[in-house]
Amino acid sequence: MTTTVTAKFRCDNIEKTEYSTNVYMSPDCSGNYFEPNVDHPNKSFWEATPSGSLFMCITNKEAAAAFECGAIYTLTFEKDE
Repeated sequence: MTTTVTAKFRCDNIEKTEYSTNVYMSPDCSGNYFEPNVDHPNKSFWEATPSGSLFMCITNKEAAAAFECGAIYTLTFEKDE
């Protein structure tokens, strides 16, 4: 049985170069992360992934076009067997 881990990341910055697009992301902590009794849909993500970063250098123009600065993305990690 493979365990999956899901995280929500916000696209913080997109840099376009001549040959690629660089996408920078960090965990989505929108809302009030520091309020312990907050009832927010992202609370379980805040508790599991309060910090981190993701960087992708994308050379496929169609794939790069899928990212928008400020948008939230749900990432699913699954070990490749």
